[in-house]
Amino acid sequence: TFAYADGSRQQVAYSSAQTVRHITMGGIMQLDVPIGEAPLTGVTIAVRNSGNYRGVVLGAEIMRHRTADQIHHQHVAAYAAFGGLALALLVFNFSLWTALRHRFQLHYCGIVAALVIYAASTSGALMQILPGIDGNDRLRMNVIMLALFGVSAIYFVRRFFDDDVVGPRLRRLISAVSIVALLCALWFAALSPWHIAWAARAFSLAMILMVLTLVPILVSAVRQRSPFVGLFALAWSI
Repeated sequence: TFAYADGSRQQVAYSSAQTVRHITMGGIMQLDVPIGEAPLTGVTIAVRNSGNYRGVVLGAEIMRHRTADQIHHQHVAAYAAFGGLALALLVFNFSLWTALRHRFQLHYCGIVAALVIYAASTSGALMQILPGIDGNDRLRMNVIMLALFGVSAIYFVRRFFDDDVVGPRLRRLISAVSIVALLCALWFAALSPWHIAWAARAFSLAMILMVLTLVPILVSAVRQRSPFVGLFALAWSI
């Protein structure tokens, strides 16, 4: 709702299915301010039945079209650079896999593929390609892609080290954590916004648990004196 100095008000309303018309690169919702007879004095934003639990309205700002276009172009350049890098990583690692047949290389391709889809969705690029996609469906896709990213990453670690490092107990732990993360993601995607607070917390805890799973793996790698542990810790800690 836009309020003006003369007491008049104008409203702009949209559903999650209509957000595609207002999403710009960077996942930013951009709305035109209605022109009133008097100066604008206030803006009220109301969100109902959101498919997201965090970051519903962040950094709301009024700016000129020229400034918004500059930000849009910067985001296009940044995501284009990321897309080119991701494509290069996919081609490079898949080419290595065809020659070396190391399974961790396929898991790495899974990591990059999930990250590319996630970036395309969060950036708003996917909504330019599929203009009919619902805004809440985009959020559900983000959660699924994050879960697949995490599962691919943890299985990359599983295959990166020798079986002496990742023994039967750690393999069972990796499988259990991966199943929990996927189930939490499916819960969020299937039932949001119903009990969305609990679904979001469960998914966040599952992803934190997945990261913490790296600790016993690294401890085992140090104990087994794996020659790759130093390089792995340096790269993945970043």
